[in-house]
Amino acid sequence: MARLRVAKLYQWWLRTAAKIQTVVVTLLFGVCYLFVVPFFSLILRLRAALRSRGRAERSDWIDLPPEDTTVESFQRMG
Repeated sequence: MARLRVAKLYQWWLRTAAKIQTVVVTLLFGVCYLFVVPFFSLILRLRAALRSRGRAERSDWIDLPPEDTTVESFQRMG
């Protein structure tokens, strides 16, 4: 008789634990995506912005002279 009550209680606990697990996992992932991910994204963007500050003077960009557009130049392009 007591074993039957324990078995029913155990089955009830398993069903309840599955429901609790669904709620807790949803809340944890929600908190992660709403607070943790944007926080680190903000940090990375700020770091990139601070790194690029003052780089305008020492750019690696090479300005090439404009090429004349002739029929031959278009034929070379294919």
